[in-house]
Amino acid sequence: MRARYRKRERYTFVQMIKNNRELIYSHAYQNRSKKRAEDFTRKRKMPFPHMISFMLNMVRQSTQTALDRFFELIGRSDIHMSQQAFSEARQKLKWEACRELMDATVNNVYSGGYSTWHGYRVWAVDGSKVQLPSIPELTQEFGSTGRGEGAATAQASCLYDVLNDIIADAYLEPIGTDERTLCLRHLKRLRGMESFEKELVILDRGYPSAELIEAFWEAGTRFLMRVRRKFSCDIDNMPLGDHRYALPTNGIQIWNLSKKNL
Repeated sequence: MRARYRKRERYTFVQMIKNNRELIYSHAYQNRSKKRAEDFTRKRKMPFPHMISFMLNMVRQSTQTALDRFFELIGRSDIHMSQQAFSEARQKLKWEACRELMDATVNNVYSGGYSTWHGYRVWAVDGSKVQLPSIPELTQEFGSTGRGEGAATAQASCLYDVLNDIIADAYLEPIGTDERTLCLRHLKRLRGMESFEKELVILDRGYPSAELIEAFWEAGTRFLMRVRRKFSCDIDNMPLGDHRYALPTNGIQIWNLSKKNL
């Protein structure tokens, strides 16, 4: 059974690579991904498909070394491309190009076999503040932390499949963006997947709110949230154990509560 599952995994991976390659080399994707119609029209050292392929590689060395290695791998060691030239070419790409490729990859993964827990896909949602390079344009776009001008900082959030080690959705937004707002976006993305069915989403104690709980309830998505004390005085006054509690929102919603002495 395990060997059969691994065979299915290999098939899914090979099919994903094939589908992504077809997307990268399609003229429609290229036209959607470049900032100007005239970009990537002339013969360059690194054409559009090679640019995307290079960016998809996890570079664990300097950009210049990675560029030299890339041209060696494709049999064009006679070509030299500087780091500055690569940066200028990369500026011609829209960020949406990477987002579309990410979504396509996720859809490909869940079209095949994947691990579940009692039939549920198990997700974790979490956010983090990410310090960015100290560039005025980034500070203006994302905001900053600290006194004075501070350091350019963004609010990141991701939807992570804990059993299959896959990030299915991610955002990098201005520092003032609330994590719950980004969680609602993750929920919308999850509901939009063709494979959406039995889902369990785990959230830490910074997320609970009446609005978010109601959104999960209406989506028919099971969730597990850690809740701070004083989130509800009624809950705080309950004895230890399992309870059913009516949470007042726009209507009365019934949800299961397990209160433990942690």
